[in-house]
Amino acid sequence: MAKSADDLRQQRDAIAEWSRLSYGWMGRTPDYKAAFGCALGANPAFYGQFEQNARNWYTRIQETGLYFNHAIVQTRPLTATNLPTK
Repeated sequence: MAKSADDLRQQRDAIAEWSRLSYGWMGRTPDYKAAFGCALGANPAFYGQFEQNARNWYTRIQETGLYFNHAIVQTRPLTATNLPTK
């Protein structure tokens, strides 16, 4: 987790280098979700009633080196029958 402006600059430069080396094809590198995982531990109170879940996930990620990501899938088009209600 970045603790100074210099740490943030180093992270920025590392991401720029990965993008340069992969010509931008790497997309979301592992640091993307790692930063999210750090946020779970840095401020679990932000998640309100789910604070303990944030702590649990942070501990699990920290202890196992878990790498997680998401998949992008095609969504259904909105029609008159499935419009959001809010």
